[in-house]
Amino acid sequence: MEEILTAAQAAELLQIHPRTLYKLARKGSIPGRKLGGGWRFSKGEILKMVASSQERDQGNRDGHE
Repeated sequence: MEEILTAAQAAELLQIHPRTLYKLARKGSIPGRKLGGGWRFSKGEILKMVASSQERDQGNRDGHE
Protein backbone atom coordinates (compact mmCIF):
# COMPACT_ATOMS: atom_id res chain seq x y z
CA MET A 1 0.00 0.00 0.00
CA GLU A 2 1.17 3.48 -0.86
CA GLU A 3 2.46 5.61 2.00
CA ILE A 4 0.71 8.97 2.21
CA LEU A 5 2.49 11.86 3.91
CA THR A 6 1.19 15.00 5.53
CA ALA A 7 2.69 18.30 4.44
CA ALA A 8 4.92 18.36 7.53
CA GLN A 9 6.22 14.85 6.78
CA ALA A 10 6.80 15.64 3.10
CA ALA A 11 8.64 18.87 3.97
CA GLU A 12 10.84 16.96 6.41
CA LEU A 13 11.55 14.27 3.80
CA LEU A 14 12.58 16.93 1.28
CA GLN A 15 14.36 19.00 3.92
CA ILE A 16 12.50 22.17 2.98
CA HIS A 17 10.28 24.56 4.92
CA PRO A 18 6.57 23.60 4.87
CA ARG A 19 5.74 27.01 3.37
CA THR A 20 8.06 26.22 0.44
CA LEU A 21 6.39 22.83 0.05
CA TYR A 22 2.94 24.43 -0.18
CA LYS A 23 4.15 26.94 -2.75
CA LEU A 24 5.72 24.21 -4.91
CA ALA A 25 2.64 21.99 -4.59
CA ARG A 26 0.31 24.80 -5.69
CA LYS A 27 2.54 25.42 -8.74
CA GLY A 28 2.54 21.70 -9.54
CA SER A 29 6.30 21.37 -9.06
CA ILE A 30 5.79 18.76 -6.34
CA PRO A 31 3.17 16.02 -6.76
CA GLY A 32 0.47 16.45 -4.14
CA ARG A 33 -3.28 16.55 -3.69
CA LYS A 34 -5.42 18.85 -1.64
CA LEU A 35 -7.84 16.81 0.44
CA GLY A 36 -10.30 18.56 2.69
CA GLY A 37 -8.42 21.28 4.49
CA GLY A 38 -4.91 19.98 3.92
CA TRP A 39 -2.43 18.63 1.45
CA ARG A 40 -1.38 14.99 1.15
CA PHE A 41 1.65 13.66 -0.67
CA SER A 42 2.62 10.23 -1.98
CA LYS A 43 6.00 9.25 -0.58
CA GLY A 44 6.65 7.11 -3.67
CA GLU A 45 5.88 9.97 -6.07
CA ILE A 46 8.12 12.35 -4.14
CA LEU A 47 11.01 9.86 -4.08
CA LYS A 48 10.56 9.25 -7.82
CA MET A 49 10.60 13.02 -8.45
CA VAL A 50 13.80 13.42 -6.40
CA ALA A 51 15.51 10.52 -8.21
CA SER A 52 14.53 11.95 -11.59
CA SER A 53 15.84 15.38 -10.60
CA GLN A 54 19.14 13.88 -9.43
CA GLU A 55 19.53 11.99 -12.72
CA ARG A 56 18.94 15.22 -14.68
CA ASP A 57 21.45 17.08 -12.52
CA GLN A 58 24.03 14.32 -12.95
CA GLY A 59 23.51 14.37 -16.72
CA ASN A 60 24.00 18.12 -16.84
CA ARG A 61 27.22 17.87 -14.80
CA ASP A 62 28.52 15.20 -17.19
CA GLY A 63 27.82 17.47 -20.15
CA HIS A 64 24.68 15.64 -21.30
CA GLU A 65 21.30 17.29 -21.56
